[in-house]
Amino acid sequence: MSEDEKLLKEAKKLPWEDRLTHKNWKVRNDANIDLAAVCDSISDPKDPRLREFGPFFRKTVADSNAPVQEKALDALIAFLRAADADAGRYGKEVCDAIVTKCLTGRPKTVEKAQIAFMLWVELEAVEPFLMLPELFDHQDQNVRASSKGLTLELCRWIGKDPVKSILFEKMRDTMKKELEAELANVTGTAKPTRKIRSEQDKEPEPEVVSEAQGSGPAEESAADIPQEIDEYELVDPVDILTPLEKSGFWEGVKATKWSERKEAVAELTKLASTKRIAPGDFTELITDVNIAVAVEAIQALGNLARGLRTHFSGSSRFLLPVLLEKLKEKKPTLTEALSQTLQAMYKSGCLNLTDIVEGRINIYVKTAVKNKVPLVRSLTLNWVTFCIETSNKAAILKVHKEYVPICMECLNDGTPEVRDAAFSVLAAVAKMVGMRPLEKSLEKLDDVRKKKLSEMIAGSTGDPSTVPSTGL
Repeated sequence: MSEDEKLLKEAKKLPWEDRLTHKNWKVRNDANIDLAAVCDSISDPKDPRLREFGPFFRKTVADSNAPVQEKALDALIAFLRAADADAGRYGKEVCDAIVTKCLTGRPKTVEKAQIAFMLWVELEAVEPFLMLPELFDHQDQNVRASSKGLTLELCRWIGKDPVKSILFEKMRDTMKKELEAELANVTGTAKPTRKIRSEQDKEPEPEVVSEAQGSGPAEESAADIPQEIDEYELVDPVDILTPLEKSGFWEGVKATKWSERKEAVAELTKLASTKRIAPGDFTELITDVNIAVAVEAIQALGNLARGLRTHFSGSSRFLLPVLLEKLKEKKPTLTEALSQTLQAMYKSGCLNLTDIVEGRINIYVKTAVKNKVPLVRSLTLNWVTFCIETSNKAAILKVHKEYVPICMECLNDGTPEVRDAAFSVLAAVAKMVGMRPLEKSLEKLDDVRKKKLSEMIAGSTGDPSTVPSTGL
């Protein structure tokens, strides 16, 4: 055995960090090869070894030895393919090292660096790439020209207006004029060639989607539908708690006079109307019994749901039974505000269909549809209809079996509005996934109810042929 072979054999006994930073380049090279192989073998993105490996790459990709640096990039690429969004915590420092040490290297090194960048983007580690405004005034004219080109390319992807609203205020008047002149030549919409990891994970299994094929309305292929740009992801979150506290909000909501409480909550409604809100605790809002204050508070909750999205999930689950119970109020302004806020909570991702049929939330909904006040029952079912109509087919296929029994029971309700609302839920399910998955569940319906449901489904799709003559 040669001296090099002995050295490498002994080095394999060392901890990863010692091997990756060893003074001998052959040991470092061998360590990176082994690290890439281990990452390639990992199938679970929550594997604890990935947490162990993440901090290594800041140093390894900056290796002074070019061949070792390439092997480090190979290991990083394998790591990013095995990891999930949690790896984003290492993104900035690793990408900074790549920019500093790899982009001026050999062509193969630059190519691998670019692959690594794309994988960071795929994992939504956006922080390392949010530097465009800093480049508008760069002293190098080539950098300024590239930043202008990137701005024009962004217009193709997300539209001219969002780019103008976010970036134009951060550039010099000269560059603004140049870009304005060139924007006229920007035409068409760019189409992505790959998806971020979280979107890949949401893709339905082919066999699940095919379950209802031929039963529901014709749909365009998802690949043919242009991706709608979400401006929410393009703006920075705004802290509203600090100005809220300075306005005396928490003292105001506890004031004796209802008018002072309403004024305090109105300030929250105004602040919460911003596009994206920094997370905070706002769960104490719905305690006031005065109708005028409650309406304002409920509207504020809707704004918070839109601005916080998933960061408002915990509060939404906490508030849901209170909001459903308040549907008993007969004041139209209050029930309208409640309906709008419940819809905002769902549409913004604070709640999802699985939430609504599982655990405590399932109990809340089941309790609401059995509430002694008919208005609570009907409006709860109307909300469930909205949730179904604004979901995708894959989601409905997973949970429709939970909703159908609830609606079947409500079809026997003594109040016409409740029965109609239950029919609407069933029609929404049928419209989304077709009749075949529902036929067994709906066999118990009498002829009158079958006819009514068939008419509702035909009316919602605009095509009577979607309702099988042998079924409903």
